[in-house]
Amino acid sequence: MKILLYIKSKDYTYGGPAYVCKIFRSLLSNNLTDNVEIDINDDQDIKNLTKKELINKISQYDLVSIHGIWSLNNSLIAKICRKCFIPYVISLHGMLDPWSWKKNFFFKIIYFLLFLKKDLKYASSIHCLNSFELELTKKFLKKKSIFIFENLLETENYTFDPDILKKKISGKLDILYFSRITKKKGLDKFLKAISGLKKDFFIKIIGPTNTIEDKKYLTELKKLVYELKLNEKVKFYDAVGDNYQKSMTLKGADLFILPSAQEGDSIALKESIHHGLPLLITRDCKFEVSYDNKNFGYFLNEDFSNAKEILERLIDMDNNSYKQLKKNAINYSKQFLLNDKKKDELNLIFENIVRSKVNNNFIHIK
Repeated sequence: MKILLYIKSKDYTYGGPAYVCKIFRSLLSNNLTDNVEIDINDDQDIKNLTKKELINKISQYDLVSIHGIWSLNNSLIAKICRKCFIPYVISLHGMLDPWSWKKNFFFKIIYFLLFLKKDLKYASSIHCLNSFELELTKKFLKKKSIFIFENLLETENYTFDPDILKKKISGKLDILYFSRITKKKGLDKFLKAISGLKKDFFIKIIGPTNTIEDKKYLTELKKLVYELKLNEKVKFYDAVGDNYQKSMTLKGADLFILPSAQEGDSIALKESIHHGLPLLITRDCKFEVSYDNKNFGYFLNEDFSNAKEILERLIDMDNNSYKQLKKNAINYSKQFLLNDKKKDELNLIFENIVRSKVNNNFIHIK
């Protein structure tokens, strides 16, 4: 079986889809019952191909997994799949969420009517990251075949040892933001909410700025930090790539923040709790902060009015109480690790999709 994973960009700094493709390749390549060949291609890989060359390339595959929407190339790949009778899967990656619709709304309405509606209708299956995404987007999917497969952690090259937990210094808090620096992440709102906090804290903001809008937002954030007189408490750093660098960064923090207005299935949150970091997040992150009455984090109010109070509580927290938060975080993260059960589950899903074509259950439309 030969599978193509198609994505706009393989650059991990563009967020979750590139990471998910990496995980999919790892899971599908370890199929013990079938010889599976996995390729990951992005826009750069096809930009110099003629239409005929692209059709010939796509026709080599038994299944195409398209990651992300709102891209003409993704729709072109889907159209070729229909023409060549190749089953394809579309992974939404949170891109049909209400917040996502707000950005370039009129463009997306037109794009949906011209391209995406048909792409979704004739996809062999739709991949949602979690039940939250399914509930938010099912009105667009109607009676489509849908499967939920969440983001998992590949822990190779992590340097974290759960038996050696960082001690928090009482009266001090090292805070980490580790994600793309873009408007929807809510950093400006969070910084305003905590301004004037008379405690010892330091915020390290690490992440890429991938677009012109992101770069403009970063400039605005730096200006805001200056205006709020937080220059000595908030610093900005370039994006970190590989797992070793991530581990070193995460191990040095006391708290992970993600004040985001919208998340699909954040890998950064899962990496953080795997490293024992308590969380301070919004409910829009679609992630938990407790399990079985065991806390490992806090939810921000919608207006962030409780941000100062939570930080003060954590800053003054004794090390034993803080250590329990870290242990709870680590225990909760275990469900997100790569394992044989998840490998078998994904392989079975893809095998069934390919088999449906063989059994003439695949719909072809020009």
